[in-house]
Amino acid sequence: MKKLRRCAIVVLGLVAAITTLSISTVFADTSVVDTTDAKYSYADLTADAKALAKKYSDRCRLSSLGKSWDGRNIWCLRIGSDNASRQIVVFACVHAREYINGPVAMAMAEEYCKNYTAKKVNGRTYKDIFSHTQLYIVPMVNPDGVMIAQEGLDSIRDKTLREKAETYPVSGGYYNWKANARGVDINRNFESGFNDTTNKNTVRSSERYGGTEPYTEKETMAMVNLVKELNCQAVINLHTMGQVYYWGYTDQTKEAEERLVKIVSEETGYSGQLETGNGDGDAEHYFRNITHTPYVCIENATGGYPNDHSQFTSIYEKNVNIPVRTADAFRGEIVKKADTSSETSGESDATAKQKLKSAMSLELLPPWIALVIAVAFAASYLIWTRIIDRPGRHDAPGKRGSRRRPAPRSTRPEPSLRAGKSAPDERRKPDRRSVRSERDRNRGKKS
Repeated sequence: MKKLRRCAIVVLGLVAAITTLSISTVFADTSVVDTTDAKYSYADLTADAKALAKKYSDRCRLSSLGKSWDGRNIWCLRIGSDNASRQIVVFACVHAREYINGPVAMAMAEEYCKNYTAKKVNGRTYKDIFSHTQLYIVPMVNPDGVMIAQEGLDSIRDKTLREKAETYPVSGGYYNWKANARGVDINRNFESGFNDTTNKNTVRSSERYGGTEPYTEKETMAMVNLVKELNCQAVINLHTMGQVYYWGYTDQTKEAEERLVKIVSEETGYSGQLETGNGDGDAEHYFRNITHTPYVCIENATGGYPNDHSQFTSIYEKNVNIPVRTADAFRGEIVKKADTSSETSGESDATAKQKLKSAMSLELLPPWIALVIAVAFAASYLIWTRIIDRPGRHDAPGKRGSRRRPAPRSTRPEPSLRAGKSAPDERRKPDRRSVRSERDRNRGKKS
């Protein structure tokens, strides 16, 4: 009996352990990217990018496009098949102060990896779409500048670089910094329209200085070299702010560009602004005029800098479907508003994201864990009720409150005993009247 009790206790302990583990799995936030961090730093991005590549190694690979002037990697996440015949590129944080787009791009990457085979766009899973058109995401093109905007010049590790930066004019405070650590605005350092100085500063500063000539900056060349290596179908550049998108076209890109901006317009609801000319050394005109690649610049957020992080969810929801729809659309057909669905959940992306950030994961228990828990509970219940806690099983004889079986009818005591009365004593004293009569008779003999 002791062995059975010990066995039951062990089983109950296992049930408790499995249940605790399962509950923690259900209610834990299983996402890698922390989208609640208002200052999503280079270190945060590096850790998350490595974690994504490790967790989803079959669908996501991490590489560096090169290093910044202060020695930081310009990370690139590749999602989908390396054998895909086409690619699209998404990049963010060209301007340092617009770092809210860094976690947006990272959260988008995690969404595609996490729901690789579950979510569908127009009837195709992410896996199917990205097997034909691979996605390249560069979430922080200007890591040095982002660190300056977040932490000031103390974030520059190279002493010489930092001392030079201290001499550059700053518009507003360091939180308003747009350039890289050398005081060059990367979005003025491309070739197309470089000599147009109407929208430029003439000295190194926190913004709008294009450099001495095109392509002087490591960050610029990282993007140039990337697109040159690819059969790039489209480039999507995330900026802030104004809730508008900029686009334009050449004869070679008109149809494809219209296909791209149709998706952007439907997903964001922003107004579009058509641009022509050669630009002023910006990325937009370089990709369109020099590489003839369809390109759109999406300006998210409203208000001042730094962007209020409360806008993150709205920005994410308006942008998350754009890359995957673009990849799908550039297979040949122009698609309508995406019908994103999941095989495991009928909730919208917005609802799922909100619940996820409310500290509850939407992932269900694996079936085998649920089965183990059910069997363990059933076994514990049977052991406890049938063996351990069976009525009267372990009660000691005579113990108060004991529940003993009724004795057989043949051995039961008389009703008086059952009522709690004492048994009659055969040697009890004679009745008083008989005693008195005997006493009188004895007196008569004596007289």
